[in-house]
Amino acid sequence: MALASEIFGKFDIALDWAQKAYADYHLKDARTYINILKGRIRDAERLDRQMNN
Repeated sequence: MALASEIFGKFDIALDWAQKAYADYHLKDARTYINILKGRIRDAERLDRQMNN
């Protein structure tokens, strides 16, 4: 679900799913994916700020 959400550009929803996978199932790979998603969210926010200037 996290990957599908990311593909459609729904990074916040993808992050929620990845965090749920980590919390509920203790998947170590999910923690890495959470950090990747947080970086992509920051990049998207930065791009939004740059495009609005």
